[in-house]
Amino acid sequence: MTLIGDVEFISIVKFCVVLEKSPTETMKMINSTGKYTKLSPATVYRRYTRFKKEETRSRTILDAVGSLLLHVQLRTQ
Repeated sequence: MTLIGDVEFISIVKFCVVLEKSPTETMKMINSTGKYTKLSPATVYRRYTRFKKEETRSRTILDAVGSLLLHVQLRTQ
């Protein structure tokens, strides 16, 4: 893949993670573009699980920060 192809592929996978599509649905979406005919399902799955973990970690951090801010706000009232 070219650099632009890599960026496009990564964007598609991240988009599917945000839409909460499964890895199988993500693979179907990627195959529908016709550009990534030689892409293995294992590659898609590895990227998908990596981005899913990152998203989960980000949500956990945001939830913790939100809880802390709410706690501080309630204590100052």
